[in-house]
Amino acid sequence: MLEFNVAWRLPEARLVMASKDGVPAGFTIASPHDGYLEIYYVAVAPDFWGQGIARVLLSEVDRHAASAGHVELRLWVIADNSRAIELYLSCGYQHTGQELIDETSGRIEFLLRKKLSRVPD
Repeated sequence: MLEFNVAWRLPEARLVMASKDGVPAGFTIASPHDGYLEIYYVAVAPDFWGQGIARVLLSEVDRHAASAGHVELRLWVIADNSRAIELYLSCGYQHTGQELIDETSGRIEFLLRKKLSRVPD
C-alpha cells in the first residue's frame, strides 16, 4: 500500500513523501510562482522503479495544484533523461521549446508544462 506524508509545507509549497509498506519510496517538491506551480524534484528510490510511484506522486501534485487554484504546472528535466521525459509526456506534460544549460553540470535541460483543466480525481 502506498502512503503519503506531507513533510514540509509553506503557503501552497509542499514536500510530499511516498512510502510503500513502511519503506520510503519517493518524494516530490513543488512551489508556486506567478500563475503556475513548479515541480522542483521528483525522485523514486531505485528499488521502486517501474511500480508507478512517480506517476502517483505526479497525480498528487496535480490535485494539490488544482486545489490551490493553479491551472498550470511546470518542471525542468535533463535532456538526456529519456525515462523521466517519457513519464512526464505520458502524464500530459508538453515541451515548451525552452531550454537552458545548467551552469554547474553543463547539462541541457528542457522546460515542460502541463495545463490543468479541472480538479483531478
